[in-house]
Amino acid sequence: MKYVIGTRGSKLALVQTNWVKQKLEKAYPLDTFEIAVIKTKGDRIQDIALDKMKDKGLFVKEIEQQLLDKRIDFAIHSLKDMPSEIPEGLCFCHAWECEDARDALILREATSFEKLKKNACIGTGSKRRAFQLQKLRPDIQCVGIRGNVDTRLQKMEIEQLDGIIMAAAGFSRLGLQDRISYIFSPEEMVPACGQGILAIECRKKDSALISKINALSDKKAMLRWEMERGFLKAMEGSCHVPIGAYLEDKNDHISFHCVYGNEDGTNLKQLHLEGSHQEKQGLLKQAVHNMKEHGKVYLVGGGPGRSDLLTLKGKALLEKADCILYDRLLENDMLLFAKEDCELIYVGKQAGNHAMKQEEINELLVKKAHQYACVVRLKGGDPYVFGRGGEEALYLKKQGIAFEVVPGVSSALAGLAYAGIPITHRGVAGGFHVVSAHDKKDALADIDFLSIAKSKDTCVFMMGLSKLNEIVDRLLACGKDAFTPIAVISHATWTSQKTVYGTLKDIKEKLIMTPLDSPALIVVGNVVSLHEELSFVEKQMLYGCRILYPRPHTTSSMTYKLKEKGAAVTELSTGQIHYFTKRLSALDYKNYNVLVCTSKHSAWALFQSLKENKQDIRALGNMKIYCVGSATAKIFEEHLIQVEVPEVFCADALSLFLKQKLKKEDSVLFLSGNMYSEHLYSVLLQGSALHHVIVYENEVCSVDEDICIKDYDMLVFTCSSAVKACAKLLKQEEVPVIISIGEATTKTLKEAGITNIYTAPYSTFDGCIEKIEEVWRKQKDVL
Repeated sequence: MKYVIGTRGSKLALVQTNWVKQKLEKAYPLDTFEIAVIKTKGDRIQDIALDKMKDKGLFVKEIEQQLLDKRIDFAIHSLKDMPSEIPEGLCFCHAWECEDARDALILREATSFEKLKKNACIGTGSKRRAFQLQKLRPDIQCVGIRGNVDTRLQKMEIEQLDGIIMAAAGFSRLGLQDRISYIFSPEEMVPACGQGILAIECRKKDSALISKINALSDKKAMLRWEMERGFLKAMEGSCHVPIGAYLEDKNDHISFHCVYGNEDGTNLKQLHLEGSHQEKQGLLKQAVHNMKEHGKVYLVGGGPGRSDLLTLKGKALLEKADCILYDRLLENDMLLFAKEDCELIYVGKQAGNHAMKQEEINELLVKKAHQYACVVRLKGGDPYVFGRGGEEALYLKKQGIAFEVVPGVSSALAGLAYAGIPITHRGVAGGFHVVSAHDKKDALADIDFLSIAKSKDTCVFMMGLSKLNEIVDRLLACGKDAFTPIAVISHATWTSQKTVYGTLKDIKEKLIMTPLDSPALIVVGNVVSLHEELSFVEKQMLYGCRILYPRPHTTSSMTYKLKEKGAAVTELSTGQIHYFTKRLSALDYKNYNVLVCTSKHSAWALFQSLKENKQDIRALGNMKIYCVGSATAKIFEEHLIQVEVPEVFCADALSLFLKQKLKKEDSVLFLSGNMYSEHLYSVLLQGSALHHVIVYENEVCSVDEDICIKDYDMLVFTCSSAVKACAKLLKQEEVPVIISIGEATTKTLKEAGITNIYTAPYSTFDGCIEKIEEVWRKQKDVL
């Protein structure tokens, strides 16, 4: 019988296939075997990392297709290259004797792993290898490298890499054992699942051929196959995540090593279990369970949407979270509590537009709990008040995921308070009803309107703006007094909050005259009439003032202060701050007696560098420190360091100030951003020595041109870079009032052709707010 064996064309693939061919020829001398070389997609594409390629089975698809087409009879693969699922109609034969499963380090010059130089550059195309290596030696830099054994050895020489990591099995089969400098133990580096094992793939129907191949199988190799591939399948592993498993059969017992992590390697978990042969399935289940059960989901109530009404525990969890799944009924600045590398996923729902179905959200929570240690499901209001929190909790429980519920302030309470309506009041309403206005089919909910009509209690209808007419009609039909007070509150507690007050008799007409947007609350009851005395939102100094605030980084204290005064603030990102703290690592601060910082960012970079280098304020010695503004000074004061600041907070004022302070013998260290005052720089040159370090860069980017600035009452600029980023916006017609933080920013605005400018009396956020209040007061007087 003649059999055709399919294989890739690399030297290693051919060596492996010839080894199988020779074994079969010896065992079955009456049969003939020949080899067919097949080129795969993985062989053709060498310039893209495996984890960047979406296809599964990059090295096997074309071979499997020829097998299905009966152009070959069976195929030889490296088991570690095989996807966890194979095409219908194909199967694997039993494993034969396997090679060394461990990973090997091949060095270009160094003689051992221990002698590998600091910050060495090692080539590998595997996330599993790279992340485990960096866990052993954090200083090592890993570089992506693809290709067969010869290609990688050549790349190591050409690219002057210090070494490469490859499977020891490949070097052994090619007779290149002498090139191996170091072999990692399974405790140091867990191999890929099935590494060193050959996979022989056949058609399921070819039972005679399968029997011949299985007769040459190896018991220990089959045990490894079962456990390692079992782990890979259970963890749904791929080349996109670091995953590996290795079983050692020690005759009297087995030892199982496994590793699993997320895509960027920040959550890499390694496990080692031991037991008897009879306990192998239990060990596999334990390994999968331990690897998956490392995350906890927190169902956090975000309250009515304002970040300052979030609970303390909710805020702490947002700061700690590795992943946040959030709803739409929340202010965006609430997400700014999240750490920089937190994964943010929007799963919000609104009528006719669901970002994700509830079933998909449930599954995603489980998936992220397997991936991260702390997952937050951030929900509007309270998780259990007309939300799907209960469903999510039950699903997590069913899937064995630990969870915790963090209550939030319901908008049914907070929204009314912000509209000047107490939900209960002695002598007016002794209780309240809170009902959802619509059902699952988005029709009016099955509400007991008769009981509500007869009751003196306050009734709050949630999510009911589109059902208002029906609600009013049903209440009147059930006998509710037509002059019963009613209020409709849109965007309750937000700075964009609007409220329409009326009675059941006239509320429809009032809403036609003053349309509102959802989300909205409907409040029915005599407590509504108390709003005239208890309303406070409308009385805030900046209530109704719409402010566009372009700025290059995260939410500032000024935004918070403006919102506290009732302004509706829209922040507009104009860029990003990039820090270069490593530039300070080599400095010896004893060489300087004067330190000058131009902004809070340069101060932050200084203290971050000290932290990174395990230093503290003692490193700064007895330097005199000068800086611009109270915000910069505050950072130093938080570290118990006193600084000197000019009365006027700007670079020119600091220049004048330092002219009087600096002496010719002073050695000055000047820390700034990439945009700094040339005048200040020239003043600092009057010392005996000047060392200037740019410790951060303000990367400016153009803003969205579709923003209509006439929709705002004011634009606030606190730096010149923000003005430049908004150059196209400022060319629109009907540019509103511009508030500038200081003369430098005002100068940039004038250069852009803007004339309607009000400059703050002093160059601080408080100075800006003072000017905003003054201008807004005048605008309201005109209106």
